[in-house]
Amino acid sequence: MTEEAEERLDRYAELLRDSPINLVSRGARASVRERHIVESRAVVEHLNPRPDSSWLDLGTGGGLPGIVLAIERPDVEVVLADARAKKVREVERFCAVLGVANAAVRCGRAEQLARDPELRGRFDGVLVRALGTLPVVAELARGFVGPGGEIVAVKGPGVDAELEAGRSAADMLGLDIESVEEVADAATVVRLVRFRAVGAPPATTPRADGVPQRHPLA
Repeated sequence: MTEEAEERLDRYAELLRDSPINLVSRGARASVRERHIVESRAVVEHLNPRPDSSWLDLGTGGGLPGIVLAIERPDVEVVLADARAKKVREVERFCAVLGVANAAVRCGRAEQLARDPELRGRFDGVLVRALGTLPVVAELARGFVGPGGEIVAVKGPGVDAELEAGRSAADMLGLDIESVEEVADAATVVRLVRFRAVGAPPATTPRADGVPQRHPLA
C-alpha cells in the first residue's frame, strides 16, 4: 500500500471517530483504526477484486468496508449505498475530504435501488456487512448482479447457524454458495460467505420494502 493510501486511511479513521453521527458504536470510537479499518483492509485484501471491476457496498453505514476498498483499490469502481440519508450525506463528505474519485454514493432502500435500471444486474460484486441473515442478504443483493456476479457477505464466527437457510434461499434466487472463508489478519474473527449468480436475477426479486426482512425466503 502506498504512503498516500495509508494517510487516507488514517484520515478516514479520524472522520469516523469524530463524526456527529453514530457511525460506529460509542465504545468503538477510540479503536476505529485498530479494529474497523484493519478488519476492512483484511476483507479487501482477501477479496482481491479484479482490476476495472465494479462493486457495490450495500448498507454501507459509515462507509465500511466500501471506502477502504476504494482507497486501497483505485482501479475498482465502488458504489456506496444506504437507506439512511444522514449517513449517506456523511459518506459523501468523507469521500470528498479524502479525495476518493473512484467512489459514488446512492441513497435508497435495497428493494428500490435493485429496480433502478442503472443499477440492476450491473455490478461484478456486492459487499454486504451487518445487513441481516444470509437469506436476507441474498435477496437484497441479488438484483444488483448478473450472470457470474458474486455477493460477498461479511460475517462473524456464528455464520454456520445461517448456512442451511442461506443455501435454501440461494437456490430460490439463482445463486450458489461457493465458499465460506475465514479472513486472516482481521482484528476479530471474520468469515466471508461468497455467493455466485447463475443467470440473471429473477424478475420478482427483491420483494416489496421490508418483506425480505419480515419473511425471509428460507
